[in-house]
Amino acid sequence: MTDPYQCLRASTIGVAGWSILYCLIQFAILGWQVSYVRGLTWEYENRQIPYTRGLDGFAARFPGLYQLYSETPERRRVNAMFTIVIICLILTFVHLFVSVSLLYGTIKRCPAAIWPWFCSVVPNIMLCTAYAVLWWSGDVFNQQLTMSVAEFIMSIGVNTVAFVIVLFYYLRLTGSLTSSKPAGFRSQQLSRAPSQKTYRRNDPNKHFFADYQLNDGQREPVSKGEVPPWRTQWDPNPPKPFVREFVRESRREAYNRNKSHSPHKQPNRPRSRMQYQCVPHAYNPQEVGQGRSRSHHEIRQPPYTHYQS
Repeated sequence: MTDPYQCLRASTIGVAGWSILYCLIQFAILGWQVSYVRGLTWEYENRQIPYTRGLDGFAARFPGLYQLYSETPERRRVNAMFTIVIICLILTFVHLFVSVSLLYGTIKRCPAAIWPWFCSVVPNIMLCTAYAVLWWSGDVFNQQLTMSVAEFIMSIGVNTVAFVIVLFYYLRLTGSLTSSKPAGFRSQQLSRAPSQKTYRRNDPNKHFFADYQLNDGQREPVSKGEVPPWRTQWDPNPPKPFVREFVRESRREAYNRNKSHSPHKQPNRPRSRMQYQCVPHAYNPQEVGQGRSRSHHEIRQPPYTHYQS
């Protein structure tokens, strides 16, 4: 597998541009939704102060305990939607700044300027998706249905893919995403370089250490602003834990091989009831009383008898 750095870098720059455009779109959509849902909230809560002054402004905005118990499910849904859309609007402002930071960190190869983007995109995806699903839980038509479907597609269909792309680029930039094969390695039959082919062959039944564990142990720290190498050259001496495990496994295989090729000693007498049944004439009851039994040669080859014609 070739180094995916250039592809991930170009894709991340495109994701940063999309995030900035997404924030501008969200400002328009969420600003409209705040005004629309606030009108629904006032309509359901009856915040208009009556002429008799029986309900003042404070009581209208902060209903009492008994009024909260008596509120309808539709009113609860609208209150939850209003809270979520306010939080989404605040997160959009934060997401705009971290998207600019993502663009800067991608161009300058700075991981510290990239990771804040993850802290804003994850709650943004979750809350915008929840807001769209809350609209679907009731009767929604016309503009609100179009808005909720667009929010769901941008959150799940676009931002989730963008999150995965930026995550892979961040791992590649920090050196966590690298090749498991050493530099200059082209053979497909060995899991090590040709100079180290005696360490271990590519046998799936032999699990000593994973390739990425051995490869990470040989890596050298890189300076700031540089990309870690995709493949690392191995040292001439293998790690000590690997050699220790390899020697232990080799001794175990040699012992099992010698044990399998050793000749088996034939039993002198039957050791189980099944062997007695297979050789019914091995022991004569009369001879058992005398303390002697027929030998193996006498059982297999009965004495030759001459017959006279």
